[in-house]
Amino acid sequence: CTYRSRALRSMASTFDVPSLKVVGVNGDTLVSIGPVPTAVSDLEREIEERLGIPVALQKLLLGSDLLESTSTLQPGDSELLVTLIVDDSPLSTWDLDGNPDKALLSCSGGEMILRGSGQDYVLVLTKEPLTSGTHFFELVMHKVQDEQWCGVVTDKSRSGHGCGESIYGRCHDSKAGWFYYCGRRRYHAGGTEEQEAEDHSESSGTEEEEFLSGDGHAALHWGGERRAAQKFKSVGDGDIIGLLVNIDEGIVVFTCNGKVQGACEVPRKQPLYLSTCPDRTGDHVELRKVALADVPQATLDAQRGPVYRGKAAETALSDLCYSLLSQLQKCGEREQQSHAVGVAEGAVHNTLDWLWSDGARAEPELFEAKRAQLEEIVLQQGLNLSVRFENSLHDN
Repeated sequence: CTYRSRALRSMASTFDVPSLKVVGVNGDTLVSIGPVPTAVSDLEREIEERLGIPVALQKLLLGSDLLESTSTLQPGDSELLVTLIVDDSPLSTWDLDGNPDKALLSCSGGEMILRGSGQDYVLVLTKEPLTSGTHFFELVMHKVQDEQWCGVVTDKSRSGHGCGESIYGRCHDSKAGWFYYCGRRRYHAGGTEEQEAEDHSESSGTEEEEFLSGDGHAALHWGGERRAAQKFKSVGDGDIIGLLVNIDEGIVVFTCNGKVQGACEVPRKQPLYLSTCPDRTGDHVELRKVALADVPQATLDAQRGPVYRGKAAETALSDLCYSLLSQLQKCGEREQQSHAVGVAEGAVHNTLDWLWSDGARAEPELFEAKRAQLEEIVLQQGLNLSVRFENSLHDN
């Protein structure tokens, strides 16, 4: 359909309206709202709160007119009827405008090609995060010339080359991620002799040492790049990586050409962006969202195990940190607590920095020490949060 956008003020009436009804495209009532919000932006937020549909995925129609977020509602003497269309395309659209290195990229919807050679690689995210439910995506690797990470991340700022420099340098600064690492081209057919010579000149140590360091072999990378946890199939030109993402249960299943490679735990009920990182000029990736009805049963079943969870204490501390960040964000909206929230948030981010850089090599008692430190800081700042600190790591 083609929707016409027009100012709603011209549709104004002098009568008062008690309520507004939001219906789906089939005409079924989704929610009734009253009194009627003055601003369309307020209506969008109300729908998000009541129905759990993010504002960025909403298209609202009054009759045949598309309501703009900046418009106002001026109701008449009868109930307003607004149609809600859910447009989930931003979940599978690369965010070109928000990328600091957009000049090096060519993006159209889910299609993305690294055009420029000004940087070695560029981290690229989707426009909007997954916030609830279960979703399946395919990344068609039309051209992958060296190595590439494809997966999910929590931080919207995790894009561009500069951000990647700190990450790949093992300075994870709380920008966690969970990835299908494609492997370097010397480990599977398709790598050129020039690439192989270059890669061997950079490599050192045994094959197993390189796997554990996350450099070379295709693998599940858990918590961040170069944190190899489980070997996967190498990916080359034309291969298709699949990601089944269950936000509510905190599980991601990875496939290659329809065959399950493995599954891992991610923070539960945390917004996740899809991420990739073209590495050489000409690298070409296509992201597409697939209906769950079309997902192979074996992929759906993989959510039930085995699921890689890392160390129990590592996972529990990660969940605690993200739970704290979610609640602190709500507290921060109250001005009188802004300083206390800032102090606590800084402590949580410092804990995540440690977790994704040194946590995998830490002794169990260090995780407990980090937990106790967070609890002490929250108490010192007088923050009343519904987070269970006691034994939060031991129960796992």
